[in-house]
Amino acid sequence: MISVFFDKKIVVTSVYVFKFDFEKKKDVFVPGRNYHGLTFRLGGKVEIEHDGKRLVSSEGSITYIPKDFSYTTRIIEDGSALGVHFTTADEYVGLSHDVISPSHPIIFRNMFSEIASRFKLGRENDLYCMSMFYEILAETRHEHNKKIGNIINPRIKKAKDRIDHGFSDPALSVSNLAGEAQVSEVYFRREFGKAIGSSPAAYIKMVRIENAKAYLRTGLFSVTEVATKCGFDSISYFSCEFHRIVGMTPREYVAKYC
Repeated sequence: MISVFFDKKIVVTSVYVFKFDFEKKKDVFVPGRNYHGLTFRLGGKVEIEHDGKRLVSSEGSITYIPKDFSYTTRIIEDGSALGVHFTTADEYVGLSHDVISPSHPIIFRNMFSEIASRFKLGRENDLYCMSMFYEILAETRHEHNKKIGNIINPRIKKAKDRIDHGFSDPALSVSNLAGEAQVSEVYFRREFGKAIGSSPAAYIKMVRIENAKAYLRTGLFSVTEVATKCGFDSISYFSCEFHRIVGMTPREYVAKYC
């Protein structure tokens, strides 16, 4: 279950806020869109399905739909929602849809209502509107992490934390993580994939590349230094993987964003 909320350094470039109503309807295919979507459900119930993964979004829940993500939706009960379409400075890969049921939905209802009111007044580009959305993202990340902590196998959670904080270690590997968890590699790969929504090898690579992008954006480190900081022992391999995942070389990335 990989969502944009894994990235604490997310840079939002634009937001569009709106309220919408929906009526009971059978399966509707929704093609991928060129922005991310975050929705607070005011009422009603909707089922969202992608590649066999079905999630239900009901009153008081938050739904996340990644950019370029196609899915099928079924409206189970009439209702309404407050939505935010937003774009980010970085491109992300391997993201999946997510539904979060916050501990205190009234807090999110108030935040979404406030940013919607601000946007309606034509102040979508002011600092307050953008800071409010960052607050929404921060609180959603907190709820997302609580959700992950509640449903994930403790051994897998420990391995995920090891990757998140120890990505710079070139010795970090699936076999080592399985050994630390005291389980077989086959079991570890299967349970990690079920809990996180990605293979452990793919997750390691994604975390390293996302941190590499953050280091490159600072303009303080060379490409070689960034490769070393992110656990790559070969500059050529780092450049190759960066280009494959991000769609441009590290130097092209620096030229575009720095």
